[in-house]
Amino acid sequence: MKSMKCNEEWTAPETTEWNNILEYLGIDKEAEEINETDFVGKEFTTMVQAENFYSLYAKIMGFSIQQVTRAKECDKDRVPSSI
Repeated sequence: MKSMKCNEEWTAPETTEWNNILEYLGIDKEAEEINETDFVGKEFTTMVQAENFYSLYAKIMGFSIQQVTRAKECDKDRVPSSI
């Protein structure tokens, strides 16, 4: 597989992860030749794979992402309907 040219801002693990993702998706192109249509219809087996891909893709495209999680708050004043 052709390896991606390392972005100056990327760490070695990020570059390795990107190349692994491309291999998993069956994309055998130089980084400069890849466009968004190469990713249409591709599927990941885990959410972690998808998140890693999107994070690295965001870096390439020049935008940032953030993940927000919310904890469900308990209603402290609520009385149970049965005991």
